[in-house]
Amino acid sequence: MNLFIISVGNELLSGRTVDTNSNLISKSLAAIGIETTGKLSVPDEKRAIMEAICFARRMADTIIITGGLGPTPDDVTVEAIAEFLGEKLVFHEDILNRMKEHFDSRRLVMPENNIRQAYLPESAIPIPNSIGTAPGLFIKKDSKRIFAIPGFPSEMEAMLKRFIIPELSGTGELPERFELFSTAQIPESQILATLEKKLSRDSLMRIRFYPSYTGVNLYVPKETATIVRELLSDYIVANSEKKLEQVIGEILRARGQSLSVAESCSGGMLASRIVSVPGSSDYFLSGIVSYSNEAKKKLLGVREETLRKFGAVSPETAAEMAEGARKIHNCDFALSTTGIAGPTGGTKEKPVGLVYIGFATKKGVFIRRYFIPSERNIFRLKTTQAALNILWVYLTGRWGHYKFLDGSEEI
Repeated sequence: MNLFIISVGNELLSGRTVDTNSNLISKSLAAIGIETTGKLSVPDEKRAIMEAICFARRMADTIIITGGLGPTPDDVTVEAIAEFLGEKLVFHEDILNRMKEHFDSRRLVMPENNIRQAYLPESAIPIPNSIGTAPGLFIKKDSKRIFAIPGFPSEMEAMLKRFIIPELSGTGELPERFELFSTAQIPESQILATLEKKLSRDSLMRIRFYPSYTGVNLYVPKETATIVRELLSDYIVANSEKKLEQVIGEILRARGQSLSVAESCSGGMLASRIVSVPGSSDYFLSGIVSYSNEAKKKLLGVREETLRKFGAVSPETAAEMAEGARKIHNCDFALSTTGIAGPTGGTKEKPVGLVYIGFATKKGVFIRRYFIPSERNIFRLKTTQAALNILWVYLTGRWGHYKFLDGSEEI
């Protein structure tokens, strides 16, 4: 089974909006063995959409169309599909009733132009929209499957997970299944070098690598998953797309332990990632952004002598920041970040990209030095990932034998 994705919207072609939908769809379906053979972005024009469908049918047996299902006159995806298939549009009263309920629950009056969203091609099966008003649709014709779902990311993702993936997974036609491994702080090239020790080239070719600034996700065929798990055991964070902050949160909550952070160069991003996890108030006590030296002294108790002698970007300051954050609430753990995000402010001794991360426990304070020469906000993101990884390594009992492969060093 293979897939072709059509993204509809003038905003995609003008550059005003980035097409993140097609990436998520490709990645999600790759996990169940469905390859994407092509993608097209087309304007909100009926003829362009019909031509795209015609091309896609020659390339794949499953087509997913996103966008153009709204209530305005330029939303013509449904009409284009109906015309391409030579079908009439049929009114669905149940869809209209659900839309009215949607507006009523928000104490709003439904505009008349929303009524057009209740019309679908006569062979279409409606896909309920649990978030917005526009229903999706599913048509199976001449051994081809066509799905049309909203372009709004949250609505698209909900339909993808609740309808499309279950529909395609249940066909019995998938060539193989994959297991997902989320890794952290190990470069893609190092992953490959590690796997080459025991896997053949053919086996490696079937593994899908999805690198990002926070790690590499691997989609591994079931038959080689055990070997991959063994080889990368120290760097696999989860068998899902869970992020470090989620995994850490689960561990802290289960153990009844607590965490605080003190940030300088990451500017609150570390705390933001931690509190993005629902229920983080169970274990996260405080986040202090001590950007200036004065703030470091007043809020965290960093000594004037330390700042004068070693500077704000130093292992000594990172240590006092971490211990200060931990002592405020007598929490179990604290992390600190202090570095030079750039693009200015660096020196020969302390270049842009230098960062010290402090990790305080009730047993002591540990410091690691990193060099992360990146664009400012990427630097901040990578710094928070490195900090969370330190905590994860400690919490999961890897501390004594873990080999850091991110170029950092203990101070």
